[in-house]
Formats: sequence, structure tokens, C-alpha cells
Amino acid sequence: MGEHSHIAARRSQSLSMWLAATCLGLVLGSGDGAAADIEVLEPEPSAPAAPADQSPSTRGKRTSPEIASTPSDRAPAAAEAPAVPTTPAAPATVVGAMPATVTATGSDVEALAMLRERIVASVASGQKQTSTSAMNLGEVEVLSADADKIVVASSSGEGQRVEMPLTWKVTKPRELVELARGLLKKQDVDGHLAIAELALRLGVGGDMDDALERLEFAAPEATPRIAAVRDRIAAQAPKPEKKEAPAPVAKPKAPVAKARINHAGRQLPPLPAFNKPILFNTPEADAIVSAMQIFPVTNAWNEDITKRPVHPDSAKIVTAIGEKKIFLVEYGINFVLVPPKQPMIDVAINLTSESDKGPFPFPDNAPIQGWPEFWNPKHESNEVLQKVGEGDRHVILVDPFNNLLYEFFYARLTAKGWTASNMAKWDLTSNKLRPLEWTAADAAGCPMFAGVIRYDEFERGVIEHAMRMTVGKTRPEYIYPATHKAGLSKDPNSPAMGQRFRLKAGYDISKLSKPAKVVATAMKTYGMIVADNGSDWAIVCTPDARIDTNAMRELRAITGGDLEVILTTGENEGPRAQGPAR
Repeated sequence: MGEHSHIAARRSQSLSMWLAATCLGLVLGSGDGAAADIEVLEPEPSAPAAPADQSPSTRGKRTSPEIASTPSDRAPAAAEAPAVPTTPAAPATVVGAMPATVTATGSDVEALAMLRERIVASVASGQKQTSTSAMNLGEVEVLSADADKIVVASSSGEGQRVEMPLTWKVTKPRELVELARGLLKKQDVDGHLAIAELALRLGVGGDMDDALERLEFAAPEATPRIAAVRDRIAAQAPKPEKKEAPAPVAKPKAPVAKARINHAGRQLPPLPAFNKPILFNTPEADAIVSAMQIFPVTNAWNEDITKRPVHPDSAKIVTAIGEKKIFLVEYGINFVLVPPKQPMIDVAINLTSESDKGPFPFPDNAPIQGWPEFWNPKHESNEVLQKVGEGDRHVILVDPFNNLLYEFFYARLTAKGWTASNMAKWDLTSNKLRPLEWTAADAAGCPMFAGVIRYDEFERGVIEHAMRMTVGKTRPEYIYPATHKAGLSKDPNSPAMGQRFRLKAGYDISKLSKPAKVVATAMKTYGMIVADNGSDWAIVCTPDARIDTNAMRELRAITGGDLEVILTTGENEGPRAQGPAR
């Protein structure tokens, strides 16, 4: 081989090795955390191999979530190679000059996902990525890329065009799919379907079933595309091995999503898809909230208290409120369900020091507390009540897809937009409380939505949570799960915010109508939590005309003397003693 031919071979060898390292570094330089360990397995080249000290490092540094101009950490000195002829050669294509198999384990699977997806995406969008190497090879430009190969060109003067096939070997494909899904937004239909394709290629398509179900809920318009991917996943499901003796072969079935069982042991149906705000007093809302797990199964509002001991001062606390006062059912707290793509708007909050920051998914039809059936003697429209009227003016927004709850106190629509005194945002998958001493839409700092009685619960015949209760006077203290005190009573026997009551086990509920019995049973099983100052011994239903108010009046036969105070569990006690929220 002539001197110049030998130089060209070494240049081609160096360029190809640099690409195997720098293209990796180009993408592995993204993200945060420790550097990734990538092993590049190189076959024997046809040209003489470069000296061992010229093998480039493939250990990239993660610095940015986007593809950036990132030099490799180590590179051979350019002085060892003779000068390249000054006359540029015509562009040439070298196919398979340096095939590379990249083996990754652990957290490096994230880098592999990035290497494929980010370079392919940037080239597809017309953004040609470039990088400069310390090997003096000049500027290298990515011309095209797909899942199997990357085509680059060097402007070093050689005019070489190298097409380098890349084969990916992932030792933890399921982890790769999970991490790749984590990089996408929940509503990114194309992105999630691309990850499903990747899962299919890696033979773990069945792991995408739950994600596809949630995607179909978020983007109903993508249902045909999702169905096509599901068919391919079903086709990929393992088939029974054929035995020597002829036997019927079962047809492959699509993976079945794991059943969702709530804290009461009820199997939750799939969340229905919807793409517009839905008001609380509709069959559509009933179907959606019936399918929700509202706060974790270990949450205080979902805790069965039938076996909790009676508080030693129970009789004194009941007497302080009124043992002969009747039990009340009030109405007024409503809500609206917002779709996953509900536009976000700003709301002017007065008490910013104890409120969460916006923007918020506020729909035009957000109902003000009391609309439409109660506290509205003039039967004014919701549009009117959004702007006028007094009272607490609560507004509750529920986002089932993203498992978020937004509650506002004293909300009003003005000429400049929505305003509110304060607001609280809740993660429905977490037991996390408000910061201590922070209020919420309710004075105790508790979520209102968790304790309101809804029509779907009467229809189902069971209430599966504690009920929000008010009393006239509270002492200036709070106990779990409350975070805020609001009362001024100097009577040490007045209840604290968060105090929990239940209907005594021996109280006979057999003669109550079915709707009244549903409430009385929940009073024994889950009890009532003091959440605000108001009427004594009062719980609350949504202002839904479908609720049988005559049946609710039957509960007035219950008096304070039929109730008792229990010793509540703390933040890490009871069902929460088992560990993190689940």
C-alpha cells in the first residue's frame, strides 16, 4: 500500500472510530447524572489498525438535555498522522467502514434511547447537527439518521462521506422502554406510539398496554392508531410451543391490563375518555369519578376506622358541640371534571403566601358553590353567579387523567379574568399534605373533594371515604390530616381541626331508607373529619337534583349523643405505617 493510501486508510479508520465515540458523546452528553459506561466492540478493520493509544474514549459527559456540540474527552494527537493532500477528493461513500455494537446496562439504556430518538428527530426536522473533534478531523455534519444507521460527512478536506451502521444490544429492554416513556409528555401521541414501536422491536410490546390505555384516554382522536399498535402487540405475544402430538393451538390474546382495586376492594373500571369539561351532576361525571382512585388507598380519607379506639375525652368533646343537636346534611359543594388538554389560564390569587402557583385548567363553565339547586333562590344561571353573589364561592376543578385537584376559595370572574382569595393544588396519587400552618379552600387545610358525598355513590350503594364535617366552634389547634387551625374557642373540649367522629356501632340503621343507610354506614366505617367552621354536626352533598333530599332528612334522627370521637392515626401510623403511599 502506498504512503498516501496508507494515510487515507488511517484517516478513514480514525474518522470511523471518532464517529463511534463522538456520535455517542454527542447524545450521551445530554441529561444529568453520572457519565455513562458504554463499551464499543470493534471488528478487525481492513486497513492497518491505529496504535492503541489512539483509541478514542467513549465515556461521554451528560450536561444538557438537548444535542449539543460536545468534544470527546480524549483523542489521538494529530501530529502523528502525515499531512493530508491539499486537493480535496470527490465525496465518497464508505458503507460499513466501522460497524459497532453498543452494549449498555443500568442507567445507560437511557443514553441509547436518546442516541436513536434525538438524532433521528433532529435530522427529520431539518436540523443538521454538527460537532468539532480534537482529532483535527474538522467539522462533522450528521446528514441523515434512522434507527439502523447514521450518515455523516466531514469537512476536513478529505470530502469523505461515511455511512456507519449501528446495532444496538440492550440488556434491559423493559428498563429502556420505561425510561424512554419518562422522557415524553403524557399527551405526546406520536412520541408514545414511537416508544411502542421501540418496545415491539425489543420484544417487550406487552409492557406498553397500560400506557396505551392512558394515551387513548388522553387523546381519543388517536384511537385507530393505538388499536393498530395493540394488534401488533397481540400478534407478538408468545405462542404455545407445538408438541409432537397434534394439538389445537390457542390464538394469541392481547395482554390484559392489571385490575385496579381500590382501598375498599372494589375493582375500578377503565377511565372513560372525554375531551371537554364535564359538570358534576351528569351521568358522564358519574362514570368518570366512579373509575377514580381519589388519593392513595392508605390515605386518611380512605381509612377504615371501625376498630379505632374511642378518644378518652370523647364525651366531653361531644358535649361541647351539643349532644342533643341533630345531625344535618347540607348541599352546595360542586365540581367540574377537566379534560387532559384543558387550556391553562392565570388566576389572580390574593393570599399568595399560602397558595400554589398557576396557571390552572379553568374552564368557562366552572360552577360556583351552590349552583344550581341550592343557595340560589333566584335560580340564576352559572354565568351570572360566576360574577355576583356572596358566600364562600368555592370552585373545584378535577383533572382525572393527570390525577390533579385544584380547589379555590372565594372565586369570582371579573372583567380582568378570574380571581380567588386562595387556592390549593393536590396530587391525587400522594398522601402529601399542605405545608403546616397553611390553609386551603377549607379552613383545616384539607381537600374538600375527598369528603363530599356524590350522586354516583348513592347509585353504587356505598360511600368509600370519610365525610367532611363542620362545627360551630373549634379550638385553635389541628391534628392529622389537618394542617391549619381556624377556631378561637377557649374551651379545651372544643374539637380541633382534623378531629374525627363516627356513628356508634350500636346505632340501629336497619329502618333507614337505602340512601340514608348508605350515609349512616359510611359514618360508622369511615366517619367524619372536622374541616371547617359552620353548622354543628353538618356533612355536605353535592347540589345535585338527583339526590333524594327526603331520604337525607331521615338522618336528622341522629343526634350528637349518637356520635363518638376516635383516636386518629398519625402521618406514619395505621395504613401509612406500611411505607410510602401506594
